[in-house]
Amino acid sequence: MNKSAKYLTAFLIILALIAWGIFLYFVGPEKIVEFLGYQNSYIAAFIISLIGGTSVFTTASFYATVATLAAGGLNIFILATIAGIGAALGDSFFFFLGTKGRKMSSPSFKKRLDRFSKWLRRLPNWTIPFFAFIYAGFIPLPNDVMMISLALGKYKFRKIIPFVLAGDIVLMLIISFLAKEGINLI
Repeated sequence: MNKSAKYLTAFLIILALIAWGIFLYFVGPEKIVEFLGYQNSYIAAFIISLIGGTSVFTTASFYATVATLAAGGLNIFILATIAGIGAALGDSFFFFLGTKGRKMSSPSFKKRLDRFSKWLRRLPNWTIPFFAFIYAGFIPLPNDVMMISLALGKYKFRKIIPFVLAGDIVLMLIISFLAKEGINLI
C-alpha cells in the first residue's frame, strides 16, 4: 500500500469514528438499542464481533458498536459473553488460515517454522495460554497475528482457544463496563 493510500485509509477511519460520535451524540445509544430491539441487538453484537475483530481497520468500529450497545442499556455480562464468543470464532478462522498457510509454505520457510515450533515447545506449559489470555483480554488489537503465529508454530487449537475465548470475553466486559459507566457520568 502506498503512502497516500495509508493516509487516506487512516483519514477515512478517523472520519467514520467522528461521524459515529456525532450520530451518537444526537441520537443516543438508547435509541439505537430501542430501534434494533434487545434480542436483535445481541444478534448484531455477535455478528459484528464475528466479522469486526478480523482486521485492524474494522476493530475500532467493532469496539464502538459493543460500547454503543452497552451504553444503550444491554446487560453487559450477556453482551460481553455473546461478543466474546463471536470474536473467538472469528479468531478461530485465522488459526485455520495459519494451519493452511503452514501446509502451503515453501520448504525453506517450513524449516524456520519448525524452529519456531521447537521454541514454542521449550516454553513452560503455562506461558502460551497465559500470554494468549493477556493479549486477547487486555490489548485492544486484533488477535489474528497471534492466532496465525500459533498455528504456524503447530500449537494445538484446543489448548489455546479456551484462553482466547476467556480473554475476548474479558475485553468485551471491560469495554461494555466502561461504556455503561461513561454514559452514566454524562
